[in-house]
Amino acid sequence: MYLANNFNLNWLYYIIGAVIVIAVIIIAVVLIVKNNKKKAYFRERREADNKIILALGGRDNILTYKANGSRLSLTLKDYTLVDDEELKKCGVASLIKMSNKITLVIGEETKEIEQFLSEQ
Repeated sequence: MYLANNFNLNWLYYIIGAVIVIAVIIIAVVLIVKNNKKKAYFRERREADNKIILALGGRDNILTYKANGSRLSLTLKDYTLVDDEELKKCGVASLIKMSNKITLVIGEETKEIEQFLSEQ
């Protein structure tokens, strides 16, 4: 009787161990997938930021920049290099041109673009 109860108890331990191992594997897979999605998001964001800078005439054309909420205010060397249509394609909601600066209404990504500009 003791051997039979011990045998059943061992199987219970094996089942519990298998469930724990499976749970750990599932958690590891979920974390790996999340990490890959995050990397892909940042890669896409960098590409979009670069397209916006190119549509503004390149990094050399940008003299000053300042993020303010959902807007990015810039002073440029040559305003004729700005490609309005490309900026719209990149997600710029609106474009406000003034005599000495240009303001892009972008949204939540404004701070990220400002940081990208500072890294250039």
